[in-house]
Amino acid sequence: MTLDIWGDDILGKNRAYADEIRKSAKRSAGMVKLMGTRKLQSSDFENYDFLLHNAEKEPFGRAIIEALGNSCPCVVHDSGEPPRIVKRFNGGTIFALATPEAICTAVTSLIESYASIKTQLALKLSETQQEFSSENSLRSLQRLGILSAPHTIPSEKFRDIAPAPTA
Repeated sequence: MTLDIWGDDILGKNRAYADEIRKSAKRSAGMVKLMGTRKLQSSDFENYDFLLHNAEKEPFGRAIIEALGNSCPCVVHDSGEPPRIVKRFNGGTIFALATPEAICTAVTSLIESYASIKTQLALKLSETQQEFSSENSLRSLQRLGILSAPHTIPSEKFRDIAPAPTA
């Protein structure tokens, strides 16, 4: 098992904590990696068993959405948007206090119910993909009167939603 820690900004706030994390990473024989700050790609989540997101102030939760969208369960802090996203997708566990004990309990809970969470997440993702499919989106636009029927989606991914007008 390896632990990848992303984000230098958190480590930069508390020098003693950051130094201890760096020392622990060096002693771990490659099991703990400090990844630094970089923009994650959605496909990066395919390489992880779960995402631990311990930010206490997260207004949106883009990383959570991308992780769940790649069938990667999440352990999140109970503030902001992440817990609502995790609940909607049945995609992980939530902890109330950002203490090592609370995080450990939440991770343990996720591990104990990992197979069930992965199954529920796959089902919810399938439902969501159908709900937000191109065809359903077009039908919604037609019901709202934004597009007139019939419209089809070209084979190339969203090149043109509607056919070109004819003279």
